[in-house]
Amino acid sequence: MTGRTNYPRRASTSASYAVAHGSEDEGDEEERETDEEIVPKRRDKGKGRTVEVFDSDEEEEEEDVETSEDDTSDWEESRKKPKKSKSAGGKGGKGGGAGAAKKGGREGRDVGRLEVMKTLPLELLVEIFSHLDPNDLLAVSMVNKQYRSLLTSPGSVKIWKNARKKIDLPDLGADEITEWQYAQLVFGRECQKCGAKNVKKLDVYLRKRCCKSCRVKDVVKLSSLDRCYPTLKSKLHPRAADCVRKTPYVEPWLSPRFYFNETAGLVSIDDLHIMTGILRRMEEQDEDEAIAEGRSSPPPEARVRKPGSSKRKKPVAGASSKTWRAIDDDEKEEKDWESARVVNYVQARAASFDKFRNITKTLAKAANIATRYLDSKPRYSLSPWWEKPQEYEGPKESRRKQIADRVASLGYKRHEVDCLIGKVVTSSADLTDAEWKKIKSKVLKSLERARSTAKEAQVHLPRVRAQKSLKPYYAALKTALSEAEQPFVPLFVDFLLLPSIKDLWMTGENVSSGDWLNQLNAIKADLEEYRLDLLLHARELILDATTERNGEGGDLEGVDENMDDFDDDFFDRASSMVCCSFPGCPPVSIERTTRHVKWVRGRPDITITSEPTLKDRQGSCGTVVDVLKHLHADHNEGTDIWAKHKWKKPPQYHLFLPLEVACSVSALLDVHDLDPATATKEDLVTASKGSWYQWENAPRTKRNFSGKSAWFDLVCAIKRKGEKLGKVKPPVALDPPCIVMRR
Repeated sequence: MTGRTNYPRRASTSASYAVAHGSEDEGDEEERETDEEIVPKRRDKGKGRTVEVFDSDEEEEEEDVETSEDDTSDWEESRKKPKKSKSAGGKGGKGGGAGAAKKGGREGRDVGRLEVMKTLPLELLVEIFSHLDPNDLLAVSMVNKQYRSLLTSPGSVKIWKNARKKIDLPDLGADEITEWQYAQLVFGRECQKCGAKNVKKLDVYLRKRCCKSCRVKDVVKLSSLDRCYPTLKSKLHPRAADCVRKTPYVEPWLSPRFYFNETAGLVSIDDLHIMTGILRRMEEQDEDEAIAEGRSSPPPEARVRKPGSSKRKKPVAGASSKTWRAIDDDEKEEKDWESARVVNYVQARAASFDKFRNITKTLAKAANIATRYLDSKPRYSLSPWWEKPQEYEGPKESRRKQIADRVASLGYKRHEVDCLIGKVVTSSADLTDAEWKKIKSKVLKSLERARSTAKEAQVHLPRVRAQKSLKPYYAALKTALSEAEQPFVPLFVDFLLLPSIKDLWMTGENVSSGDWLNQLNAIKADLEEYRLDLLLHARELILDATTERNGEGGDLEGVDENMDDFDDDFFDRASSMVCCSFPGCPPVSIERTTRHVKWVRGRPDITITSEPTLKDRQGSCGTVVDVLKHLHADHNEGTDIWAKHKWKKPPQYHLFLPLEVACSVSALLDVHDLDPATATKEDLVTASKGSWYQWENAPRTKRNFSGKSAWFDLVCAIKRKGEKLGKVKPPVALDPPCIVMRR
């Protein structure tokens, strides 16, 4: 038996993909496709002007960078042309004109401080550029259009090659990318799609550097197009997937780095669109030629018969009507032939992949060399601070003593000066009278702020100690309650925020038994109010995830506001299950391994112990009572609330029900033919014994689940994946889970 469900979700995000730019003829199609992948976004603004640079011959490139008289004359003529500027209103490049006054940021400044660089002859500029590394050359090419035109021209190839040799970057050989594109790939640190900064990951197979959010939207598994992206699949050319480059770099679930999977089959959606445009234009050329010759279709010599296309593929018998794979009755019959021009192009692309694979290994090596080179430069390094060599410089004792002597007359002590940090107190220079006048106001403000912080700490610490003194009374109160009432007691950190409890520890004195007894009736009243608010909060969570509203922000459809209908039977339903709101709960690993080392007679005695990561793992996703018991078993270790800003917050409930989890539970009930209005969690557990589920549209994560807790592992995997995508900037919504029961 195979069941299949796919529920639409009410809240989702959509990503728009730009249509690929097309080439005008066949000869430039592959080259333009490469340029679109590598060249970054153009600068939004630029005040430079385009300079026509002489392109040297191939023989001159192999020898040295030499400039001819024509080259020099072109450069001289372009740089001597007067540049009209609306903002230059005064002599000597002063920005005091009307245009500068309107813009508001240039008045009274020198507008042309780098004008002298534009007057340099071309030979001198080439000599200066020959001393730079590829990263600096790349930065210079972004300065203005003149330098961009000079450094991207074919005549500048020797400059880039010499720069590469300085840092031992390998040569890519007969690759189609230019030297400028090569440097942009390995040294660029911006996302090529959205422009995000500090992007360290480079996919050398796709030749793209994308941030987390853009990679999730752009990279897709080729075998998942049918089930995950049916609309996209219908818009692509049937042979587009055979022409795009595939990457084995899989996005990790937890690790910040890629991991390698040779059979991953991941492709770029943008590349699919580009190849679709190229192949469509080839077919259009065939149609235009046929129309010009008066034919209804291309001649036989321009057609290739499709293998196995004589019969139309029919839907699988017994397939569920809820899946999108069923073929519509009005679907047009497909052609049984292909364009010979398209087939030749696909074969040529496939033949170039072997050469591309070898060049990719060299490019990966170059990317590692570039990363190490940038890490060696503190200005450009993107590695975390703990991976860099640290040079710790302790505070200068003489400087602190000099400051303490000067503020002693104002009533400040030496220990207050020791609390100060920054260059003012760590400088190695002697404190002169002139410098003291400059820093006196800052030092006094810092000392006053430190004194007020110390006064607050004198009040803060006793209150924290009073909070810890309430822990035994909290445990005794829970023990005195019945087993059915204990789960509805808040966690200790939330218990401290109850109004009656806050009155006890805000005094800053340890709570005595007499104070506790005097406040006990008020405490029980607050606990009852907390229980009712918790049930109301759980009710709202469940209804928001499982019931549609009448319009945006309207009332729930078919729901009575009377709480009488929401009794224990309502919360015991499988469709009313909620989750623990602590992030990452439950963890992926079931057990935690601890390694103990004890030295006996100079030799290590190693003992390895294993313990479960959670005491109540199954309760992290279940009915309200199950989740509350899980919270007390695994998340009730807190003893105080140190952060002062949290004292004003109300007690938290720590219940959570994401939309994708509610959809997955409804799908499980549907595949087992259970009634959502009456089925309980126990019914779902009983029905799922021995079942094997497949999360069919899983986005690059585990998709098969079997065993005793298969349904629980599936729901938790969906919850963790949704949390992970929610942390991406901007957040990415998880598609509604499509669950298939294999047995």
